[in-house]
Amino acid sequence: MIAAWMLYCAGIGLAFVIAGHALERGLHWAGRPTRWAWCVALAGSLLVPAAAWLVPDAFRALSVPMPAIALPPAADAGSGVAVPAALGGTGSRGLAPSDLDRPLTWSWGLASATLLGALAIAALRLARRCVAAGGPRWWTDGASSCPITWALPSRASGSRAS
Repeated sequence: MIAAWMLYCAGIGLAFVIAGHALERGLHWAGRPTRWAWCVALAGSLLVPAAAWLVPDAFRALSVPMPAIALPPAADAGSGVAVPAALGGTGSRGLAPSDLDRPLTWSWGLASATLLGALAIAALRLARRCVAAGGPRWWTDGASSCPITWALPSRASGSRAS
């Protein structure tokens, strides 16, 4: 189940990346701001899987009729031909996607914990640099030497602080 869910989320994310890129190119060609294309793509890649998880009836699979597969007459138990269990034979069970649930869950958890740890270390290092530089003062005059002031608008001029 986890493998299927991860593939579903990756597919939805890829679809929104393609749509976001196409929308960005179209907005750029029209001379419009392009950042909103990526905001919509990011929000969609988060909201569609969340909606599929919260309201699964809205995203149920379509039933497609499949033709029945007839076994050849020579494929019986004494012929030496291995017939898979899915076709009615006695073949051995292969690797199923559900066999990957436990390793994928552990891998996902470990990757998430590693990412959170890296973000926490980066935030602590940035906070130390801000304190060492005299503290963040971007809310008053925008003239701080704190490394994060470049991205915040100055209140006095309405432009980016230098």
